[in-house]
Amino acid sequence: MAEWELYRAIADHWRSRGYHVVTSVTDPSGSRVELDVVAFTPELDDVRITEAKVAASKALVDQCIDRLRYAERVYAAVPATAAERLRSQAGSGPADRLGILAVAETGVEVVRQAEPSDQRREPGKAHVIERQLRSALAEGEAEGPA
Repeated sequence: MAEWELYRAIADHWRSRGYHVVTSVTDPSGSRVELDVVAFTPELDDVRITEAKVAASKALVDQCIDRLRYAERVYAAVPATAAERLRSQAGSGPADRLGILAVAETGVEVVRQAEPSDQRREPGKAHVIERQLRSALAEGEAEGPA
């Protein structure tokens, strides 16, 4: 799977759960692909990246993928009992686990899509998820090697 396909899959996963942030990437054919994604920098929260920022968004895509890979390694290092609790909180699929850890690792502010009648955005849960991850990691260290 190409990196942009991974990114799109994760974006689609979070969009299906009602999260909404817009950015764009260029696919291999050179077409610009706009995606609703989990934000991974606070300044991109609910902001449409314009044509002039496509190059910058590519760098952000790379950064997000790097962090997802790092998060995957962190997740793999969490002992089974703590990891299972995180897994149950994160959902059933790998995108859930990667997504929730990407949030924790990047300090993301995730925004839930507002109802049409309510233009306000709810604050994200990044700090809660980060605290859960740090707690699970601390418990894992206390438990020792599996």
